[in-house]
Amino acid sequence: MWQATNTDGDWIFAIVAGAISFALSALVILAHYQIKMLRWLAPGSLAELAVSFVCLCLWMVAVAILARDGGIAANFSSTLGINATANVYYSLWICFFNSVYILSKWVSGGHANA
Repeated sequence: MWQATNTDGDWIFAIVAGAISFALSALVILAHYQIKMLRWLAPGSLAELAVSFVCLCLWMVAVAILARDGGIAANFSSTLGINATANVYYSLWICFFNSVYILSKWVSGGHANA
């Protein structure tokens, strides 16, 4: 039988953060294919900057919450006998650094003056 633990909220937050990031990223990818519905999110637009900034903020919060001492990404011991949370830890940092990279590419691409 399933019992609630003090990390259940962390797991839910991790799934929601990933889903939000996936949805925003999918919109930007589709906008780069010049889909007419997404003209407002054109490459180099302020909307693209806003989406990139939201993703960066989302992953900053996710790293702070999930990789904290006692967070699900910091706990590498498992009752299953495997490092089930190691993927969460590395995925968090990869998503965060990718968000930093994407935002820095937007700024260095000359779009900041648009």
